[in-house]
This record gives sequence, C-alpha cells and structure tokens, in this order.
Amino acid sequence: MSGGASRAPRRDLRPVTGQPTSELWKVSPVRQLQALLRQHLGAFTERCFYELSPTQAYLHNWHLEALAFHLEEVMAGRCQRLLITLPPRSLKSLFASVAFPAFVLGHDPTRKLICVCYAG
Repeated sequence: MSGGASRAPRRDLRPVTGQPTSELWKVSPVRQLQALLRQHLGAFTERCFYELSPTQAYLHNWHLEALAFHLEEVMAGRCQRLLITLPPRSLKSLFASVAFPAFVLGHDPTRKLICVCYAG
C-alpha cells in the first residue's frame, strides 16, 4: 500500500474453539462425592450407614445394588409396587425406610411416601 496510509494492527487469527482450559474442568474430590451422593441411591445409603453406624463395617454386596436399582425405579415411577423380602440384617430397613425417603425428599420435597412394614 502506498500513500502513507497507516495499517491497522495485525490481529491474531487463531480459531476460537470455545473450549475452556483444562484447569476449569478439574473438580475437587469433595464436589465429586457430593454429586455421586445426589445421583446414586446406593452410594447415598452407604454414606447413611457410616453416619448411623460409624463403628460397624459396611460390607457391600450385589443384593444392595439390586435393592438400590429397584428403589430408584420406584422413585422414577417405572415401578408402582415393590415387595422386598430379604433375610434379617441385610440392610433392607436402612435402604427402604431411612435412606430412600431421605433421598426422594431431597430430590423432591413435595413427594408423598408410604412405607409399610410387617413382622409376624
């Protein structure tokens, strides 16, 4: 260009990806645990167990995952009736009568729950 016209400053023409840097994606372990407890009934119940019985050991087993799955189906409305038959001391009361109502009401405080137990 001639004539002494000044040029505009040169811009950096790198493409803008809109991706944040990797530091923004880092989530603290505490926040990860809180998210897990909000999303998974089994993890929430395990945390309840440690809160209510700190001196006892929590022995995880497949039946606890199955129980958590079926209770989550009840919460989602895909299961209208659920009958839980497990031997004594298999954590069914902790799951169904303690942790599950707290989990459901924590997600939706307007929900109504009925918990029925029978012994005899």
